[in-house]
Amino acid sequence: MNIFTEVTKGPLPFGGGTFERYSDLTSMFILYANAALYALLAWYCDNVISSNRGRGDSPLFPIFRILKFFGIKKNKEKVNVLNMGGKGFGDVSESAIK
Repeated sequence: MNIFTEVTKGPLPFGGGTFERYSDLTSMFILYANAALYALLAWYCDNVISSNRGRGDSPLFPIFRILKFFGIKKNKEKVNVLNMGGKGFGDVSESAIK
């Protein structure tokens, strides 16, 4: 009898139903899978829900980080408006952003 891989089935003592006892190996796998799931959920909620450290990220932030990792960027160009040297919003060149 190998308790690590054997699945046990039998009748319940009352109610007429049956039970299934998973093997110890399956139980350990379920335990570690649950621990990983809850750790991932805690990390996600820590980044999304705003707290005393500031504003939280977007609920889709993992997707944005994956896209940023692979080099896919949004079509949004950032312009430094404070140091434009009085040129306004027209022609922004490298010399205007010093």
